[in-house]
Amino acid sequence: HGEFYRLQNPFENGAFAVMAVSPDQTRAAVTYVARETMPSTLPGLLKLAGLDENADYRDEDTGLVFGGDELMRRGIPLPALHSDYDSAQFFLRKVEED
Repeated sequence: HGEFYRLQNPFENGAFAVMAVSPDQTRAAVTYVARETMPSTLPGLLKLAGLDENADYRDEDTGLVFGGDELMRRGIPLPALHSDYDSAQFFLRKVEED
């Protein structure tokens, strides 16, 4: 349940990215697949969608915290991918206020 977003079209930029956000915007799952990788290309940022722009989100794998507005306007840092069809997944959870 929730909202599904297509973030990147592989026929337009060589990468495929989708995202699902829970109805209450507390959890999100992002999948990124690089259709083609180029040697010596620096990893970029992936702009997300559908988050609460006034909340902070923690990447459950790295523990890094980002603002919802930051993730949607600037993007989440992508890891270095080394071969065609390499992928990355991100699981984000809203940081509860004290």
